[in-house]
Amino acid sequence: MRSNFPLAASFSYDLNNAAQSPDGIANYWLRSAPQVVNGVNSANVLSLSQATGITPGCCGIFFFNPNQPDARTHTWNVTFEKQFMNNTVARIRYLGNHTSNLFQQYQLNDAIPSYVWYMTKGTPLPTGATSNIARRLYDNTSGYGSLTSYNLTGWNNNQGVELEMERRFARGVAFHISYDLLNAFASTSCNSGCAIGTAVIRDPGYYLPGTVPTDYDERNRYLNYQRATDVPKHRIKWNFLVDVPMGRGKKLLGNANRVLDVFVGGWQIAGSGSLRSTWFALPTGNWNFTGEPVHVYGYKYPIQNCTSGVCVPGYLWWNGYIPANKINSRDANGNPNGYEGIPADYQPA
Repeated sequence: MRSNFPLAASFSYDLNNAAQSPDGIANYWLRSAPQVVNGVNSANVLSLSQATGITPGCCGIFFFNPNQPDARTHTWNVTFEKQFMNNTVARIRYLGNHTSNLFQQYQLNDAIPSYVWYMTKGTPLPTGATSNIARRLYDNTSGYGSLTSYNLTGWNNNQGVELEMERRFARGVAFHISYDLLNAFASTSCNSGCAIGTAVIRDPGYYLPGTVPTDYDERNRYLNYQRATDVPKHRIKWNFLVDVPMGRGKKLLGNANRVLDVFVGGWQIAGSGSLRSTWFALPTGNWNFTGEPVHVYGYKYPIQNCTSGVCVPGYLWWNGYIPANKINSRDANGNPNGYEGIPADYQPA
């Protein structure tokens, strides 16, 4: 909030700026020798009477909604556990949580998008000195720019099941393996611990009439509540510890003397690993279907990206657009310089 106007302004001495150059033409420093040397004759060169960038609609203002409840989380779980052989237990657990009062940004004074303006007004976009405020929703006369309210109206929900098997270390073997199925949904667009963690909520006038709910909470749910794609739906984790049956008293080299046993006995093998699902998102804009549907190939077609001169392996994950002159292309010397391995029947969606 310290940067809100009129509490903050910027001042500059920039003769490359046409508004400040002696002849009113930009790039004055490229056409003249510097007359001011910093620390030598630069005193009082910066004028506090000419704040830069203050024009109608230039300046955003941020403020806190006076209703600021504490963030709150409710959790619940139930676990069933049974030992089904010596030193080994199996568990199944259901768990869930609901978190409320998370940060979101409410944009009150955004400019109507060009498309919405044309469809609703049927007139050209405003021009002139006040064009930056003429399309504002909350105030289009006083010169306000964006008005952003920090609201605590976000929430998320998580539900999942965990299957687990664990063996305590006994007879030279210990292990733990678990499978998690988690469905995480959130109304906030930043779920990985970023500073504010907000989803933007705009006034209904920002959208075409009738396309979004007019009620704030309903609009928030309709536009922002969605699966948190950075939280894996499936995850398997495991670790193990096994004694190597070698050395004095073991199956291998069981008769080893004490000196030999120092080198061959007491070894263990340990390891851990994990496997998780990820989300593949199709583009959200620039759709121009030619009749070919979207095909998700996954790992079916291994390809190479040779456009940089170095071939990098990968997969043709789906039939997105690839320039025709880069499909299995070669340069004059016969070296690959495009995307190699594209199937002959490839058609972009």
